[in-house]
Amino acid sequence: MLVAEVSDPAHKLPLRGDPKRNVFRVYRDVRFSKDKIPYKTHAAAHLTRDGIKGAPGGLYIHIEPGKCFLAAGFFRPEPAFFLRWRQQMIADPERFLDLVAEYRRKKSISLASSHELKTMPRGFKEHAESPIGPYLRWKNFVLSRSVTDIAVSRRDLVKATLSFARQAQPILDFGWML
Repeated sequence: MLVAEVSDPAHKLPLRGDPKRNVFRVYRDVRFSKDKIPYKTHAAAHLTRDGIKGAPGGLYIHIEPGKCFLAAGFFRPEPAFFLRWRQQMIADPERFLDLVAEYRRKKSISLASSHELKTMPRGFKEHAESPIGPYLRWKNFVLSRSVTDIAVSRRDLVKATLSFARQAQPILDFGWML
């Protein structure tokens, strides 16, 4: 229901998802795991610009008791996409730094990368000392916001998800224009 509600064109968001295909399965792959519990302890869904689950950039919804959050951005993008992302950062550093500064000012949203390169990527070493240097080493560009369990159990989750998606729109647009 939440995926269908957020995907509704009436909200004028470029995020789409099919409630049957964009919700992650509840079964775990236990073949190579020491933990043989067959079901996940959370529910999750992913909405993208075209509704295809593996498309770059989108909104992720994670529902788990005590650990609910919303995330948006680009997580583990393809190397070719990420090369274009970095080239765009260098071509228009002011725009990118303004985007980052805007998210840094917001207290309820965090912009981070879960992984960073140890050294500058090939072809970008001359930008190591520039203001965008640290961001060139990032492997992911993800915004996140925690959601309370109370908000999840009410209609507030739809409002919070729509609000977060609107706030995440600038970073998604930055990546989608490539």
